[in-house]
Amino acid sequence: MQTAPEPPSTGGQQPTQVPQGRQDSGPGHTSSGNAWSRGSPSFTSNTSYSGQAFKRRNVVRFRHRGAKEELPDRRYVIRELLCKQMGFQPSNILAVINLPDRQGYDISFKLMSDLDRFWASFTRFREEEGWSKFSFIPISKPDTVNVTIIFWNESVPHQDIVVWLRRHCDLMSELTKTRDEDGIWTGGWKVLVKLHQHQNITQHLPNSFFIGREKGVCFYAGQPRKCFKCGKTGHLASACTMVKCNLCGEVGHVSANCQVIRCNLCGKIGHPHRDCPDAWHNICKDFPDDDLLEGTDDLEEDALLSGLVPTGASVSTG
Repeated sequence: MQTAPEPPSTGGQQPTQVPQGRQDSGPGHTSSGNAWSRGSPSFTSNTSYSGQAFKRRNVVRFRHRGAKEELPDRRYVIRELLCKQMGFQPSNILAVINLPDRQGYDISFKLMSDLDRFWASFTRFREEEGWSKFSFIPISKPDTVNVTIIFWNESVPHQDIVVWLRRHCDLMSELTKTRDEDGIWTGGWKVLVKLHQHQNITQHLPNSFFIGREKGVCFYAGQPRKCFKCGKTGHLASACTMVKCNLCGEVGHVSANCQVIRCNLCGKIGHPHRDCPDAWHNICKDFPDDDLLEGTDDLEEDALLSGLVPTGASVSTG
């Protein structure tokens, strides 16, 4: 029968009792409230967590339709379907995970734009040999993104920016000013939005846009860089050969030959921004000067944004 080893001799002295959970790790050890500074922390079974700890992003499921023994191997899915036929590179793919019981594969792309590219392309292949053996299921849901908007004119009303944003996405928070380390406004804005989706393809915000004659830029993590004219990637508007009207936004003619005008704020045809009923300067033009100044002389965000975005909206970054 095996017996426990005798504790080392302490020379007649009683060993120091160390409280459980605070074992000394040797000379120079200092007690700290941070469990990670003492190695792996211990977690009790009654610890509760809220939310999804490991949110999946940019994932599509290839679920096999046939018998288990007929499932194509992962090398065929990666090399033939994704890389050869769709044109992806291995560097575009984060992971290919075999589903339990040979049900198929989960494909995880590194970038949101790669997942969008997959959904935009797969309709051309879905009935082709190899592809027809799978059904395709979107696993990751539309993300919220933190958007930064910059104008090189501090007088562009934030109310007009809100109108433009609501045409393209769902606002999840109020606009807040970006400030430098001295607390001075940089002229930019930040806002949390939820991007729209159409047939599983994320509808990204444009990299640049106009409100009236003022040009703004818009950027966020995962946003593809697209041409302002044609909306394609790979080049910018300065190198684009497409002819696009600046008045109505249609392709095939220039503004000098156009009899139609589209408002770049509300998106409706028939008036420019200066005559748009949704433009802040038109909403305020009937107010007496004193009332207008009283409502806008305080430049703090809470005062400016009151009522434009539902208060108490749940804001989640995923």
